[in-house]
Amino acid sequence: MENKGKNLSQLLAYISMGFAALSIPFYFLGTFSVKLLEEKEYITLITFFKEASGNEEAKSVILTIAIFLVMSIVFSATSAVLNVFKMKTAKITGAVFSCITLVIDVAVIIRVCASANEDDLFSLIWNLNPDYGGIILLINVVIASVLSILSMVTFIKNGKAVTDDNGIFKVIPTDIIGGNDDTIMMNPNSQNSVVTDNRYNAGITFLSGCCAGFNVPINQNSIVIGKDPSQCSVIIDKSYASISRKHCEIGFDYSNNTYVVTDYSANGTFTENNIRINVGSQNRFPSGTILTLAKTDNILKLN
Repeated sequence: MENKGKNLSQLLAYISMGFAALSIPFYFLGTFSVKLLEEKEYITLITFFKEASGNEEAKSVILTIAIFLVMSIVFSATSAVLNVFKMKTAKITGAVFSCITLVIDVAVIIRVCASANEDDLFSLIWNLNPDYGGIILLINVVIASVLSILSMVTFIKNGKAVTDDNGIFKVIPTDIIGGNDDTIMMNPNSQNSVVTDNRYNAGITFLSGCCAGFNVPINQNSIVIGKDPSQCSVIIDKSYASISRKHCEIGFDYSNNTYVVTDYSANGTFTENNIRINVGSQNRFPSGTILTLAKTDNILKLN
């Protein structure tokens, strides 16, 4: 169910991206209209910039509106791009940017369509009405914002750690631990699965660092820790320069009840007493052993 939730989140994100991208051309296509004599003239973003350079009386107001429309385009485009990424931060930021786009567009429409009054030079010059471009634009932005928020909520909801009645960790949130649906599988029948059942209680717990607080179970197969999603099932943040792309591998020998740790890194994996384990060979440790990755704050415990 959790993997289906992630897929639903991405589907909503892609649809939101589509509506956000579709809204952009309508900033340039009949966004507003004004009736001059018997003819209707369409007003677009380009028109605002032209009028700002030629109309001294209302230049500041017109230019401000034009700038806000440009900001709306930037926020909309950025939101569309962020929605693609399978990261909680990107989902949240994309949803926020999408909402900002909506607020700006609504505010601009209210402003330019305000009734004329003696103190408002802009309204005395133009008493605009939203036209087909503005209406379609607003509909697209509303739909994009709603879908972006739903995508964010679905992603966060399905990214939480889940345990069964025995406290066994079942799902690893891919946005925090790292990796993606290809490197961190949610299928219990998969060879590289990180979903466990009651037969297996081995695993590691991150005590600190970018994955602090998360448990990673070890089934029949070992887990690989590092910064390269193509090689690793647990991904460390790229900001840790001393962590290798493929830093270490941790497995569990159920016949001897010991952990088997193989270090592949340049900067080492260290025990609690600051001794570097052997590189390229299997190192055996009992449950309760604490290891540090490259003397960073990424510290884990063998459960």
